Amino acid sequence: MLILLNDVAIANSKSCDINVNYEVLETSSPDDGYAKHFIPGRMSWKVTTSYLVEAEGSPIKSHLSLPGKFFTIKVKSRALSDDVVTGQALCTDCKITGTKGNLTQGSFTFLGISALK
Repeated sequence: MLILLNDVAIANSKSCDINVNYEVLETSSPDDGYAKHFIPGRMSWKVTTSYLVEAEGSPIKSHLSLPGKFFTIKVKSRALSDDVVTGQALCTDCKITGTKGNLTQGSFTFLGISALK
């Protein structure tokens, strides 16, 4: 479950992806200088969530205003109540897709601007 700034879960959230990446720093060794060695560098993360856009009283305008704003992100395990990670993030993308005959879907992308704790 993804929770935003004011501890309210994103309504109708269908999925949540968390991507954590580390830079790879190239090093060398005095023992075998001809071979490349690598160590982890700095970490970055992002969260992408998809949801169903409400049909009545649709908040599309408010959803489209989220990119460029900062949020506290909490990601919780539904099975383990104490399994939580929290971090500060910038909303970078809001995508809304409407297809005739289908439910309108949306997605948000949040780029981590602090460590995940």
